[in-house]
Amino acid sequence: MSTASCNLTPAAAMPPEKHKNQRLVCVFVFGWILFNHPILALFGRPVTWGGVPLLYAYIFLLWALVIGLTMLITRRGPPPADGARNPPC
Repeated sequence: MSTASCNLTPAAAMPPEKHKNQRLVCVFVFGWILFNHPILALFGRPVTWGGVPLLYAYIFLLWALVIGLTMLITRRGPPPADGARNPPC
């Protein structure tokens, strides 16, 4: 009996842009779910955290987390060597 082969590309062989795009989609879905009404309703209580209403603190911290994750995903790697960046004519 032969096993059916899958045409899935191994993660190591995937181009870095594909990984970046997949991670950005995950951050979008993560943010979309956590900014949705049922989750926001959990924090809509008359409770303060450091003098700030809990809902406002949740929104601000989640917003900062989404921006931070996006920054980490989209930041560039180390610059290429000088010879690779400016090839001779």
